[in-house]
Amino acid sequence: YKSRVSHPSQLKVDTHNMPKNFDSTNLHVHGLDVEVHMFDPINTHNPDAPHIAIQPNECYCYKFNIPSHHPPGMYWYHPHLHGSTAIQMWSGMIGLLYVDGPLDQELE
Repeated sequence: YKSRVSHPSQLKVDTHNMPKNFDSTNLHVHGLDVEVHMFDPINTHNPDAPHIAIQPNECYCYKFNIPSHHPPGMYWYHPHLHGSTAIQMWSGMIGLLYVDGPLDQELE
């Protein structure tokens, strides 16, 4: 996700999965106070729910509602589909998320 979030109300990640037709994937974020997002359906708390699995050449849109009180900062994401997480991360499928907040504006 390359665009900075100008307001922490929403973060949208539209991921087009093309890992050279290697495997399916999904997305997991660290540090953000957001709904459960790794299982289908989104926000389920069912421990038996399947992981989201985005197939090669398939597009899946993650939408995160970040609370207005969320602290600004740098967070990170990576794929989290069991069985392929390590190879996808070692291949570079990780990244940073920057969330701006009121404190950032006060420091300018």
